[in-house]
Amino acid sequence: MTLSRIARTLLILALAASIGLHWMLLQTVAWVGMFADFSRTNSLPAAVTMTFDGNHPCPLCLAVQEGEGKEKQPVKADLLKGKDLTCFTFSEVTTCLPPISSGIEIDPAPTPPARLLARSDSPPLPPPRHRA
Repeated sequence: MTLSRIARTLLILALAASIGLHWMLLQTVAWVGMFADFSRTNSLPAAVTMTFDGNHPCPLCLAVQEGEGKEKQPVKADLLKGKDLTCFTFSEVTTCLPPISSGIEIDPAPTPPARLLARSDSPPLPPPRHRA
């Protein structure tokens, strides 16, 4: 396996984990196991109903619910208490910025070197003409 293939695989796994694909995979495994267990003692329609009705969760289902709940916890209010912040929410992600007068210094963008700002050569003479 080449290094680029390994890097690509790791990137795909990281992206999948960042969107919660691991929880969906675990939930699917839990449903398959539940369906197999319920179908041993019940009819197939009853096994499907018991698997997906939410009244008969297995330990893996409970672990998935708990894990998803921990990931989706909102920003704790006590962390932001007493702070005058401007918050923006985009796609369930909240970003808070301190006000400009808060005393937090932000470095300005670096200025380019003077040699890039001033040109030493003159434009060509005569100026180029547009040819149709």
